[in-house]
Amino acid sequence: MMADFDTISKEEREENRTLKELLNPTDIQREMECLSKELESAGSSGESGIFCSYSYDTLLCWPKTPAGNLALLPCFEELNGIKYDTSREYPFLFLVYFNCSV
Repeated sequence: MMADFDTISKEEREENRTLKELLNPTDIQREMECLSKELESAGSSGESGIFCSYSYDTLLCWPKTPAGNLALLPCFEELNGIKYDTSREYPFLFLVYFNCSV
């Protein structure tokens, strides 16, 4: 039975809001698109060895990466309405990385 909104504590309302944020349909769609790349690439590349699978961290889709290597992706040009200058003289300073250690 659902409680009346007035009887729900502030903590319960906050928890419910947080759950809705976690279950954002856009994030779920992006994660599914990312993870579907793993299915598309399965067995097609002929690669052997140990790899970290594609993974989604709520912002980026990290590519399949050989164990012991870094996956590098460019920083965002814009994130949450904040624009970043990624066209500087040293673009390698504007990379994010994921260490694939299995």
